Amino acid sequence: MVSRKHLSMALAAALVFAACGGGGSIVTTEAEAPQGTAAVPESTVPQTDPATTQPASSGEFVLCESPAPTEIGTGASVEGANSDDLPTVCFWVEIPDGLASVAFELDGLAANLDLAVGYGFARVLIFHTGEFWPSREDGTTAETIELENPKAGPYFITVGPSGFEDFSSFSLSVTTEPAITAAPTGGALPDSNTCGGPVTVLAIGESAEGEVVARNTSPEPRAYYCVEVPAGVGALTVDLSGLTGDLDLFVEATAVGAFATDRSRGGDSRNVVIDSPVQGAYYIDVAAAYSGTGSQFTITVRG
Repeated sequence: MVSRKHLSMALAAALVFAACGGGGSIVTTEAEAPQGTAAVPESTVPQTDPATTQPASSGEFVLCESPAPTEIGTGASVEGANSDDLPTVCFWVEIPDGLASVAFELDGLAANLDLAVGYGFARVLIFHTGEFWPSREDGTTAETIELENPKAGPYFITVGPSGFEDFSSFSLSVTTEPAITAAPTGGALPDSNTCGGPVTVLAIGESAEGEVVARNTSPEPRAYYCVEVPAGVGALTVDLSGLTGDLDLFVEATAVGAFATDRSRGGDSRNVVIDSPVQGAYYIDVAAAYSGTGSQFTITVRG
């Protein structure tokens, strides 16, 4: 898969995750930022730590994929434990619209465990990008992450060791304001070749109007899109136009480990082109480049 102007076809740090069943591994390698683009801020660079990276020698573990995350409800606690066989445990919960706040709490610890929450997609927890919130208190102190005016949709949660030998049972709860007690939905997560989650699905040849509202928040706000590319497409082009502020454009196909971005500054457009795309789902994030910026835009997907 070859890309053209403004593309970075690999993530900014090397991560190796063992593939399910020992059939291989997913490897991303370092790539230089395109000329004329700003450096990748630290908050968007994938990090490697015991809570998100597992030994590649296991041949079986892919974070939040194999095994799949366990769905939990709101308003009640679930009990769990991490171990040498499964150091990082993944969960997900569906949060409804219209809440004032949602709180994720990890308690009952006998070792130093960390808590992390990512909105929308499990990949947020793998690479610490997008709408990602960590809590890393020292020792056995309870970990709490509270979000005001949360977006509706799936939230992914990891409970993992702060150090390589930190294993413990734990209690995990998700509470809301106003208080809602809801059982797991029983819904299925989309596979990596299918568009799903909090996205607007676009077809090749389609355009849509969107907006990233400027906020002085961290992480920066994003708008999410996805296109399912059929076989035989010569090139996939994603264009943003009509910009009045600095936005970043990210295109990712998790099934094949492809990642491309245009992080130019200034101008009224962004563009990503992927030659000979593999059939499957390509997720598109339109993100504020930094706190306090935003813009309306038109997004167009062409084949």
